[in-house]
Amino acid sequence: MDKFSESITYVGSSMNPIFRDGDALRLEPCNGKVRRGDVIVFTPPEGDRKIIHRVISVGPEGARTRGDNNGSVDPWDLKPREIIGRVVSLRRNGREIAIPGGEMGRLQELAIRMLRRVDVSLTNLFRGSYHRLARSSFARRFLHGCFTTRVITVNRPEGKELQLLVGERLAGRLLPGKKAWTIWRPYLLFVDEETLPMGSGNLSDGKESRERASGYL
Repeated sequence: MDKFSESITYVGSSMNPIFRDGDALRLEPCNGKVRRGDVIVFTPPEGDRKIIHRVISVGPEGARTRGDNNGSVDPWDLKPREIIGRVVSLRRNGREIAIPGGEMGRLQELAIRMLRRVDVSLTNLFRGSYHRLARSSFARRFLHGCFTTRVITVNRPEGKELQLLVGERLAGRLLPGKKAWTIWRPYLLFVDEETLPMGSGNLSDGKESRERASGYL
């Protein structure tokens, strides 16, 4: 079996929300050709760690990349020898989901960034109301029992990261060495941060722990 018939496991946040931790990604060879909008796996010039980002431009100097969830462009021009393959699909919860490339991939990235700008605008508009409602615990009482929450652990090179799942959605993270959780909207409305573990001890009964061997961003 060649390497392109095997899947790799995605871990990280730079390609959220398209990819989530634990997604199995299937690759195909690029044969030295990539298009703007493709999602590729590559090894950057100054390191040996594999990275999964999207191609945002292709020129004489090489391909430029950026994570969909990142604000800045990667500081390298990739040569064909540094590109391992193109991501064509992911497998999640038993489902195979196609990953578009080329023009459709570029439109997907534009849609993600546009929705993020709208989200930021709405956040700035309603920030005060959101945090007042979260502190009131009204939503937690009203929605009690409607959602299943659990905490898992993910191995990182710098230590263990705790992740909060609401159903199957990633709702927050406690990064290695940090003392405060980051919980994304709107989950703070119905998650009591004070009840979450802080990473130094064992997870309480009913919490699930898992490990990831790969180190993809």
